[in-house]
Amino acid sequence: MSWRRNGSTCVLLAALAAFPASVVAEGGLSPEEAARRMVLPSGFHAEVFASEPMIRQPVTATFDARGRLWVIEYLQYPVPAGLQPVKIDQYLRTEYDRVPEPPPKGPRGLDRIKILEDTDGDGKADKSTIFVDGLNLASGLALGRGGVYVGQAPYLLFYPDRDGNDVPDGDPEVLLSGFGLQDAHATVNSLAWGPDGRLYGAQGSTVTARIRGIEFQQGIWRYDPDTKEFELFAEGGGNTWGLDWDASGRAFGSSNGGYIAFHVVQGGNYVKGFAKHGPLHNPRTYGYFGPIDYRSAKLGGHVTPGGVIYKGDAYPESYRGAFIGGNLLANAVYRHDLERSGSSYAGRHGEVLIDARDPWFRPIDVLVGPDGCAYVVDWYDKRASHLDPRDNWDKTNGRIYRIVHGERRRLQPFDLSKLPSTDLFALRTSANDWQAAEARRILGERRDPSIIPLAEKSLAAERDPTLALRDLWVLALSGGLDTRRALECLAHPVPAVREWTIRLLGDRGTVDPSVASSLEHLAETEPDAAARSQLAATARRLPASTGMRIVERLLDRAEDRKDVHIPLMLWWACEHHLSRSPEIARDAMLRPEFLRRALVRDVILERAARMWASAGDEGSDLACARLIELATDPLDEAKVVAGVELGVTGRRLESIPSRFRAALERLADRSSDAGTRSRLGIRLGDPAATASALARAADAATPETDRVALIALIGERAQAETAPALVELLRTDASTTVRIAALSALARHEGKEIANALMSAYPKATPQLRARILDVLIARKPWRERMLDAMEKLEISAKDLSLAQVVALRQLAEPATTERVERLWGRIPGPGSPEKIKRVAEVRGILPEGDKGVAARGVEVFRKQCAGCHKLFGEGEAIGPDLTGAERGDLEFLLSSLVDPSAFIRKEYEAQSVVLADGRTLSGLVVDENDKTLTLFDSKREKTVIPTSAIEERKSSPVSLMPEGLLDPLRDDEIRDLIRYIQSSGPKR
Repeated sequence: MSWRRNGSTCVLLAALAAFPASVVAEGGLSPEEAARRMVLPSGFHAEVFASEPMIRQPVTATFDARGRLWVIEYLQYPVPAGLQPVKIDQYLRTEYDRVPEPPPKGPRGLDRIKILEDTDGDGKADKSTIFVDGLNLASGLALGRGGVYVGQAPYLLFYPDRDGNDVPDGDPEVLLSGFGLQDAHATVNSLAWGPDGRLYGAQGSTVTARIRGIEFQQGIWRYDPDTKEFELFAEGGGNTWGLDWDASGRAFGSSNGGYIAFHVVQGGNYVKGFAKHGPLHNPRTYGYFGPIDYRSAKLGGHVTPGGVIYKGDAYPESYRGAFIGGNLLANAVYRHDLERSGSSYAGRHGEVLIDARDPWFRPIDVLVGPDGCAYVVDWYDKRASHLDPRDNWDKTNGRIYRIVHGERRRLQPFDLSKLPSTDLFALRTSANDWQAAEARRILGERRDPSIIPLAEKSLAAERDPTLALRDLWVLALSGGLDTRRALECLAHPVPAVREWTIRLLGDRGTVDPSVASSLEHLAETEPDAAARSQLAATARRLPASTGMRIVERLLDRAEDRKDVHIPLMLWWACEHHLSRSPEIARDAMLRPEFLRRALVRDVILERAARMWASAGDEGSDLACARLIELATDPLDEAKVVAGVELGVTGRRLESIPSRFRAALERLADRSSDAGTRSRLGIRLGDPAATASALARAADAATPETDRVALIALIGERAQAETAPALVELLRTDASTTVRIAALSALARHEGKEIANALMSAYPKATPQLRARILDVLIARKPWRERMLDAMEKLEISAKDLSLAQVVALRQLAEPATTERVERLWGRIPGPGSPEKIKRVAEVRGILPEGDKGVAARGVEVFRKQCAGCHKLFGEGEAIGPDLTGAERGDLEFLLSSLVDPSAFIRKEYEAQSVVLADGRTLSGLVVDENDKTLTLFDSKREKTVIPTSAIEERKSSPVSLMPEGLLDPLRDDEIRDLIRYIQSSGPKR
């Protein structure tokens, strides 16, 4: 059974671009040709360990205690079997009609787990055994505890195999349920055993998990097989595919982006694509971590799946501790060198380990084997991007390569699970970490008490950091880390031993007084930044009384002010205890001696003020009042003001405790900044402050940024007496920015007089301001009716409404409004069909591939496909809209227009359906009309002149003149070229 699996499922699927490589024949290379073609550093070469037809679409792999390689074949990707999509968004996140039952009851898919063996010792797998098949998007794999752990969203499954005969003992046990299934390239993945004996895993970006009341998108999670406890270890971190630990037991998650990895700390909150994936689930984190700092140019695009920290002994010393990660866009594998930077790490480019010279090479998982070699799992496919939903992946192949330095090491057959515990413990000294880690995993399952004295003795004498830490992990996994031994470990000379002891104690959730005292002492004296970072993480997990004492001592460590992790970790500890034990945490924080520290001023003061000011309960208001009273230093006051203003934004303060009101009034009085005085006075409902703010906002001598801020604050309160002044600013102010601010403030008011004022200001407004006025009018029913009245009276042109505004009007679901708008503007676009949404996604998905399109080549495609109806840059026919001034820069609008033309029809380009007396029905765009004839231009670009006397019925057609399937006859490269040309700034003159 295996200690870890370090992989990624198809982040290949997270690719946003593909980089050109050497020309390879259609269909790719044979496995042996591909290996020979690879360029590696001097002394290295690639060997084919396994390939098609033995394996196909390998997505992750792990070694067992016998050195056999277990592989998931991800053949069901990208669509789960037996489910029907009911909703698909623009990121291809798909909601299905039901939650599938776990196997074997649920839909039977094509995925399977295979065991690969090299029985004759020639270095290549010659035996393949199917452990289980019929899996349905199985993307994570780990071995241990007498069976096989499988991540198959929405489940974490356990297949028992107690007798080790490679046949499941029965149906799987469902350990967890709720992993996200919305996107098959971002599901549960990277199952791996941590040094603490818990099962860790990752989830990618475009799915949402809901497990035992915990919701998250991106993150690292862990599961304790003994207690059955599940927790979110860290949140965020991009589309994580790949998880490993360095020799010090610090975790690294691979991801996609202009970086290589995240150093994942316990309780950390990491950057997300917030616009796409939503905020962090704790709204009071008030900050987040980024990836490790990369201090050199990063080669090969942005995707780094399945990275591994090299801890083997078969490569040169320069590889020891380096991060090896695949890059499927560059068809390469790179070595990235890591170095400590405070409590975290920085990285830089080491060297290119594999330059495949093959555009089909897609390395999606890297792992280190019992022989110390890196093994690379190659999805092998011409296609890289998952953004095209078409299932045209090449499922006929897949490879696993062994990367060898010098001569391949030949291992004799072995089975670590059969060794006595003492022999397993002896493997602690192995230079190849795989041996030591696998032995430790087995010892952790056995919990053999005879190992405790051996580990204790060795740990006490050991000064080598790696070996000492291995001793600690075995001691803890064997049940030997009692209070006495923990106290000894907290004083151990190896910093990583202290760091991990702190972590293991924190995982228990409580400690006895002697340990608590030792942790507090370490917070004062610990010289290692990583250990101090762990103290901050552990302080959050302990009871508030102990945790806050540790935090307070860590806040004395001014050397950590610039550390990449520690300051925010200390805030998150404070926030945790303020949320769960508010009285204890407040008492600790609201003391003059607490506030004097530089780190408190840097990271705590503003955030605490913000949290308390936003809460709205009496206890928090009083805490905020006390903080204001204590913050008499100008620097402290500035931090508190900033926090209070952020916290009370959008909150009305009329009914607040008198002590809080008095504190805010004193803060306003003593502030040297007039803006601060005004803002606080306005929030408190002070008429004089409001009048003063209006006067300053109307004064052109006031800096524009201050004017806009004051107007926004006045608008938040929406007091009727402020409306006339705001209307005056809208009508007369010279600054467009100020007028837009006044308009936004007026949008919060009610009453027809406001609508009348907006309509009055409309004729003299700039185009930018007119668009904003229409937005405001649309937002309220009486106002939009007033707007439509004006359009019907031709006081305002209906053509001033943008497409987005028309769509917004339709979404109001008011039949009368919809009818009026369609009569004035044209047919309002409705939502596209699932087929059209899919086709838009298909086209979007091919855009980043190849050379991404060349505008100069797109000219000819435009002439053939579009110029018969549209002008662009002065070329083409003016039958349809002139594209030069259209919304060409909006890719989503452009794709929708090309793929689903009938969804968006402007009134002036609305086709007509004409029923003739002879029984024919013709449709087309009316290009000429007089009292005698009507001329239609149809989708075949043919003109038909019809006598008006022959027309029996005429009505608007819901079908666009623009032909359906315009892009279908084009090759992918032609589509890319066309899009690039349409979105370009025009041909070079």
